[in-house]
Amino acid sequence: MDVFELLYYVTPVITLVAVIALFMSYKMQSLSKKFEDYKNDEFRQSIEKQISDLTKELTVSRDRFDSVNHLLNDAQNAYFDKGGSRYVSNSEMKRVNFFDNINAKVDGKIDDNLVFVLTPFNEKYEAQYCAIKKLVTEYGFECSKGDDSIVSTNILAHIAEQISKARLVIANISGRNPNVFYELGIAHALGKPVIIVSESLSDIPFDINSSRILAFEDEVDLSNKLRNWFVHTLAKA
Repeated sequence: MDVFELLYYVTPVITLVAVIALFMSYKMQSLSKKFEDYKNDEFRQSIEKQISDLTKELTVSRDRFDSVNHLLNDAQNAYFDKGGSRYVSNSEMKRVNFFDNINAKVDGKIDDNLVFVLTPFNEKYEAQYCAIKKLVTEYGFECSKGDDSIVSTNILAHIAEQISKARLVIANISGRNPNVFYELGIAHALGKPVIIVSESLSDIPFDINSSRILAFEDEVDLSNKLRNWFVHTLAKA
C-alpha cells in the first residue's frame, strides 16, 4: 500500500476524530460558560439569599425544622438501629436498599392509570394541584399526591411507593420546596418519566434546568400547557 492509498483510508478517520474532538470541546466550553453565568448571576444569588434567610427563619427550632424537612428526617431515621442509638454500619447497609430501609413496598409493578404529583403540602399550591388533577382526569387517568390519603406507614414510604407504581410523575417545583426536590430525586433514580412544572423560571436550579420543564403564569396557563403536552404525547403513543 503506497502513501496515497494510506491517506485515502486514514484521512476520513482523522477527520472524524477531529470533528468529534471539536464538538466535545465546544460542548465543554458551552457547559463551562453556562456554569459560570449561573455562578455570576447576581439576581439569582440575591433571590437565593432571600430564600436561604427565610428558610433559616422557618427552621429556627427543632419542631419547625422537622416540619419543613419531614421526608429528610424519615430517610435519616431509617438508617438508625432499632434502639436509635447509632447509625447502621456500612456493611449492614449493603444488605438492604433504600426502599427496604424506609419500609416501602416497591415491587416494580406499574399502574398504567396513575399519575402522581409531587407538590408542596401548602394551601398556596392547592389551586395548582387542582388544575393538574382536573386536566389529568379529563384524559382518563387517576391523579393523586402524597397527602391525599391517610397512611399507616411514614409519609416517605407512602410517597416512594406511589412514585414507583405511577405511570407518570408531575413535579411542581414552585417555591423550591426541599421535600419536592427529595421526591424528585427518587423519581429520577427510579427512571420514571417526569414532567417538571414551575410558576417561575427563577425556581429552576441550574442542575435541572435542562430537563423537560413547563413554566406557567397561572393555573389556566398550567392547564393549557399540560393539555398540549398530553395531546402530543398520547398522539405519539
